[in-house]
Amino acid sequence: MNKIKIFIITTELPARIGGGPVRFFNLIKYIPKDMFSVSLFTIIDSKTKKFLPTIEKELDIPIFTVPFKGFGLVKKIYVSLVKRVMPYMEEFKESGINDILLKKINKESIDIIQLETINAYYVIKDIIPLIKEKNIQIVLDAPDVVQKAFKESLKLFGFIKKTVGKWILPNFAKIENNAAKSVNHVFTCSDVDTAYFAKIVNIKTITVVPNGADTTFFRTKKQVLENTLLFMGGVNYPPNEEALQYFFSDIYPLIKKKMPNIKI
Repeated sequence: MNKIKIFIITTELPARIGGGPVRFFNLIKYIPKDMFSVSLFTIIDSKTKKFLPTIEKELDIPIFTVPFKGFGLVKKIYVSLVKRVMPYMEEFKESGINDILLKKINKESIDIIQLETINAYYVIKDIIPLIKEKNIQIVLDAPDVVQKAFKESLKLFGFIKKTVGKWILPNFAKIENNAAKSVNHVFTCSDVDTAYFAKIVNIKTITVVPNGADTTFFRTKKQVLENTLLFMGGVNYPPNEEALQYFFSDIYPLIKKKMPNIKI
């Protein structure tokens, strides 16, 4: 049986180093390799470069990388005010993934390109017409409705960042909505996110892929395997902040009643 060929595009190296990278690491790790041939295209910086050999070994797939190209302050201001996008999105776009991706799809027959969030969509959006000409299916992984998280995060910013954020937000929302419309299928993490995207695209093209982490990796042989709960992610990200607040207000008291000696 011929394997289905998937090119996965990420703007961060999938790894056990944070919420988003962990999610994508596990999504890739558990793709059945007997059915799918997977290649990863990603951006690395000085912090993630050292993890690359380990990730290549663990995922056991070809990984094609380009270096992150950061902007100076003046260009970041220009991108924010004129292009009305977050500077990091434009930095990702200029890192050069498009070049190596185009070379590969011109040489190989590919079935699916899977995009890690709106960031990966923004990176390749200019070549999507060329991709579709080759009858390649495009999948968007949307673990959040990012425009909602972005809007909520504005309340955490100071006056200048909040003002710039409000200027960027309408265009940011437009980009995210266009991303959903431009692809063949959308992965979400929840029914709530599915309900949002179902207003934009046919719900039959949306699949819920629950979030999670491989907790066995974080245990030593001496650890007790029962009653382990793991959280990963930055708490300055509004969805994570709300989740922790909900856990401590509604869930933790119930756990404490049944397990008085539990520790956090």
